[in-house]
Amino acid sequence: MMAETPIIVRQVYEYNADKEFQLIQQCLPFFPLAALDTEFPGTIYHPPDGLVPGHLLPPAAFYSLMKKNIDALNLIQIGLTLSDAAGNLPSLGTHHRYIWQFNLCDFDRHFHPHDPKSISLLQRQGIDFDTNRLAGIHSIDFGNRFWSSGLADRSFGPVSWITFHGPYDLGFLIKALSGGQRLPENLHGFLHLVSTCFGTRVYDVKSMIGSFGLHGGLERVAKSLNLGRAAGRSHQAGSDSLLTMHVFLELRRRLLEADDDRDSKKWLNHSVYGLGHSGLASPSCFRRLMLEFV
Repeated sequence: MMAETPIIVRQVYEYNADKEFQLIQQCLPFFPLAALDTEFPGTIYHPPDGLVPGHLLPPAAFYSLMKKNIDALNLIQIGLTLSDAAGNLPSLGTHHRYIWQFNLCDFDRHFHPHDPKSISLLQRQGIDFDTNRLAGIHSIDFGNRFWSSGLADRSFGPVSWITFHGPYDLGFLIKALSGGQRLPENLHGFLHLVSTCFGTRVYDVKSMIGSFGLHGGLERVAKSLNLGRAAGRSHQAGSDSLLTMHVFLELRRRLLEADDDRDSKKWLNHSVYGLGHSGLASPSCFRRLMLEFV
């Protein structure tokens, strides 16, 4: 599926953010698939009874809990992988392939609320909180550049957004794109903002995997599909966005090999995991994405 040339994670800080967004803008006409991942300081609010995982709550209750966490927390990293439907990544005229990792300055582990276990995990995985605090890009500046790059206004054509268990990823991105404002009070308002910022081609791979007999988190699903991590480390946003893209493309390959419309309809689940039927990516839109560039 993919040429065996090295994949480099392009680290983005304040000093090089303008240059990197210019490169992304140049890539968009040729790489219309965008996989997102975020790293944030865990969650500090949990379901009241503690017995039901948040994502198993009714959609409105899950959104209310998610909103409470996102409103209170600061984002740490954003990962972005651009691809075409054949799995090609941008080479930028070199013998390498590239993905992006935006390191944000918003979070101070000595001051801002966080889950200590999550921060310890991210430190073990190589996230340098001190460097990010000193040199990272502010989330509001990221949002402004995101809008001007064409990623949001789709001036270079429609972009299909791919997540894995994506509500928090989308929620934190919405917060950044709205200048740090609180999320809307209800789920309907949130989904309207998702559609405004990302269009209607928004897919959550977590909502699709059950029809393939797959379960679990990103790493477990990737291993079940015999997919390795091609660059970076787990729990870093750039690397996780790349693995999300690879999982999505492998599911697409299996769908096309099956060549059975009944099978395709079986797993065209166009919900954002935990938020129920989102009304974002329609089945016909998803089917078209699956078949493009064959």
